[in-house]
Amino acid sequence: MQASTIESKPNPFTKSLPCAFTNSLVPCTMMKDNMKNMRHKKLIPLHNEKLQEKNKELVPYEKLRDHTNSVECAQFLPTDTSKLISGSHDGLIKIWDINKMEVIKNLRPHSEGIWSMKVLKDGKRVVSGSPDFSVSVSDLTSKSAKPIVTKTEHEWKIFSVDVSEDEKLMVTSGSGSEIRFWDFNKM
Repeated sequence: MQASTIESKPNPFTKSLPCAFTNSLVPCTMMKDNMKNMRHKKLIPLHNEKLQEKNKELVPYEKLRDHTNSVECAQFLPTDTSKLISGSHDGLIKIWDINKMEVIKNLRPHSEGIWSMKVLKDGKRVVSGSPDFSVSVSDLTSKSAKPIVTKTEHEWKIFSVDVSEDEKLMVTSGSGSEIRFWDFNKM
C-alpha cells in the first residue's frame, strides 16, 4: 500500500506581498487570536497587487490619528476640500486641515459618541447623531465647542442623520425602528 501525500496550502495570513511604494516584500500577517474578533473571515491585505492594478487611488498614502476611539464617519467640507470633518466614539467631531495633517478644532456636541453626521452645503454647520438619543447642530466657525442646538426626541440610539438638498428637512433614524423628520428651520 502506497502512503498518500497531503498537500498543504500556503497560509494566507503569513504570506508576503509586494509593497506599493518600495516594491519590496512586506508581511501580511494576522494573529490567530485576533481572528475571532473580526467581523469578516476574508482579509484583503493592504498591499494587494490586483487591487492596485484596478484602481491605484484605493491605496492609502496618509493616515490621520488623533481620535481615542473608533471613527464612525468622515466628510470633506463642501466649501473647502482641504478641510475634513470626522466623528468618533470618543464623543468628538474633529476638523482637520489635511494640508498640514493636523486637527484645527474639536467639537463635543454629545455626551456619547458620534455615529453619524452631515455637513451642510454652506460648510459652516454640521448635524450629528449619537447613541445618547440626541441630534445636534454645531457651528463649525464658532470658537465654542458646544452645539447651537441639541434635541433628544428619540427614545433610542441615533444611527443616521441626513439633510435634504434644499436644507429644509432633516431625517434621523436609529435602533427604535422609526424614521423621524424634522423641520430644519425650526431647530
